[in-house]
Amino acid sequence: MLLYPGNLHFANVEEVKQLYEALTILRTRSPDLTLVRTGRDGPPDRSMAQRLASQAGVVSLGVVDRSFLIDLMKCADVLVQPGAPGPFNDYRLPSKVPEFMAAGKPIVLPATNVGARLRHGKDAMLLKEGSAAEIAAHVETVLSRPTLAATLGANARAFADRCYNWDVQATKLADFLRQVSATGSASPTGRYGDSQSSDGTALRTRSRKGALT
Repeated sequence: MLLYPGNLHFANVEEVKQLYEALTILRTRSPDLTLVRTGRDGPPDRSMAQRLASQAGVVSLGVVDRSFLIDLMKCADVLVQPGAPGPFNDYRLPSKVPEFMAAGKPIVLPATNVGARLRHGKDAMLLKEGSAAEIAAHVETVLSRPTLAATLGANARAFADRCYNWDVQATKLADFLRQVSATGSASPTGRYGDSQSSDGTALRTRSRKGALT
């Protein structure tokens, strides 16, 4: 079972479509494979969501209780966050990704933001293009190699324990706030906000390398 717990909206619809197409590819060799999806469908994409939900092997559950969502993560064979490096994914960390890691299950996700800090084939399976073929290949690799799947899950959980620890994150936030206070650079322009400045360029580079997670 594959799991994608996430809303469908204009910004991610093409990425999610690649996941559904990957399922079609995978089911030619594993006809019993199922993709379970939870979440809402945005108004512009409801008709498309209905078409995707009718695809063979897809189970759309809509919005579910958090306790049930956690159970789904525990039951899944692979947790998938579709997408690829680029302006949209470089600057965001979907809230599901840390939860994926905490679940201790194999993850497929883009090789950017936190993905840039993960080791491909050791901590997670990383997407460089986000295409249906690439997603399918990574999922098939995990499903066909139980030892690798166990290693990926264990290493992802270790990463979460190490990097998403409340004490660690609180210390980082306190250090950041002290830095801002000392330099006076709290405005939305200049060092921290101007994407056209040299510092803005450095900020984009750090984000792609995972330095902002």
